[in-house]
Amino acid sequence: MNNSAASLIDEVRRWADAREDIFAVALVGSYARAEARADSDVDLVIVCSNPSAYLTDLAWVAAFGGVGEASLEDWGRVQAARVIYRSGLEVEFGIAGIEWIELPPDRGTAGHASLRCRAR
Repeated sequence: MNNSAASLIDEVRRWADAREDIFAVALVGSYARAEARADSDVDLVIVCSNPSAYLTDLAWVAAFGGVGEASLEDWGRVQAARVIYRSGLEVEFGIAGIEWIELPPDRGTAGHASLRCRAR
């Protein structure tokens, strides 16, 4: 894992730990599978009590660096904010409600996530 990706993941983890409305942060995709390349994006899923709060105002993504570009994507059970930081790092912040971590996981998630949860 490159330093900028590892730094961002640690920053997101600390940020999420300070928020009562976030239940879990999952690292998914190529970084979770240890298959990331130099041009891979970082895929995170933030499981929270009110996903729309994170999707209607993307100002929170600036907590992790200078934002060059940000857009929303619809992935079904997960809505995503795709952010390209001025550093060049691209991050897909998936935003999901608690139902995302119910078992069994959807096929796209099964076997591809490294999940860190906090009990509430």
